[in-house]
Amino acid sequence: MLTILTTLLGIISSIIPSVLQYFTRKQEIKYEMDLARLKIEAAIQGIKVEAALGDARALVDEGADLREHDIAVGGSGGMEALRASVRPVITYTFFFIFVGIKALAAIAIVLQGGLNIDNVQAFVSIILDDSTVAIFGTVLGFWFGSRSLLKLEEVISTKYKVTDTTIRKKGK
Repeated sequence: MLTILTTLLGIISSIIPSVLQYFTRKQEIKYEMDLARLKIEAAIQGIKVEAALGDARALVDEGADLREHDIAVGGSGGMEALRASVRPVITYTFFFIFVGIKALAAIAIVLQGGLNIDNVQAFVSIILDDSTVAIFGTVLGFWFGSRSLLKLEEVISTKYKVTDTTIRKKGK
């Protein structure tokens, strides 16, 4: 009986390391798969960041190219001043027309029913409707948006070292 028991104990004790090794290897494979999945996700995020940086650079470069073209066209002093004044004159003209129309609407509302505490909200909603807010948002974005992109590019270039495939903090 002791012989059978020791034989069985010997067989079981020789199998235990193999079973433990099987579970250990299973955990290692799971770890490696999780690590590979995380590396893929990080690579995808890096590609998305690089694409966003490329888009921002393209917008900044486009603005710079347009300014360089305007400078290169050149001309005589009077012609140059006239050419440079076209956009601002058109902008101011449409702005004053727009403000005039809104002012006439405000005057008409006041003359028709007077302005009291009960109709102030209706008055403001007519003068500053969604379309007006959208127009002003577009104008402000047009005139000042490129400055934000230039500032973003400056911050990114001073804080990060951008290579073809990776983005790393400077000094690393």
